[in-house]
Amino acid sequence: MSAGAWLDLELLAKRREQLGLARPKPIQVRKLLLRGTLIGSVLPSLLIFIGLVLLIQDQFLIRQEEQLAPLANQYDTFEQQITGLVEQIDVAKKVNQSIAIAMASVRSSSALLGELTQLTPGQMSLESVKTEGNQLLLEGAALQPNGLRTINALLLQFAQSSFFDAKQVRLEKAEVKSSSEGIVPQMSFSVVAPFDDEGIISTRSRLKELGANGLAKRVQLLEAEQLLP
Repeated sequence: MSAGAWLDLELLAKRREQLGLARPKPIQVRKLLLRGTLIGSVLPSLLIFIGLVLLIQDQFLIRQEEQLAPLANQYDTFEQQITGLVEQIDVAKKVNQSIAIAMASVRSSSALLGELTQLTPGQMSLESVKTEGNQLLLEGAALQPNGLRTINALLLQFAQSSFFDAKQVRLEKAEVKSSSEGIVPQMSFSVVAPFDDEGIISTRSRLKELGANGLAKRVQLLEAEQLLP
């Protein structure tokens, strides 16, 4: 060591004595390096550990997915089969209900004829009665001079009937027929009376009253099987 360096060390030593400071201990560089290495390796080690845990967990989940895949496929197959069966059952129910409604229909039965017999005034005669779609087409003739009044009475009766839609019953035409001498003049007419679907359901309780006993029995059986709305 040079003379200048020894002089600096001596001056530092005297300075420490004047200030009452203890002589600094020598720094153990090796320990510091070891400590720094340990501290610096903690974070990478932790990251490696976490990565290993995630890798193991991922492999575990992959194995579980592989094991559950056949069960999931079976479940999908069963679900499709059940859905198909439910759809078939719904179709069968709708078909059965349609058949039951047709069997219980009062539009083309003796119940309708019984209703018309009760509704038609005595001063008129019916010449044609037919159903077309969801409506009844009626043609007839009423005795004069009160033919128009008799026709209006018929319209009011139709409007009050549970068979027909009161708001849609209408007179299509009315005209006086030419008559020969000695024959009572008549007014011919045609009426359109749309059926009331909800009203027809309530008509089922009147079937025996209308003389449709056979239909009443069929309706009773179909209602017991819950095939009618």
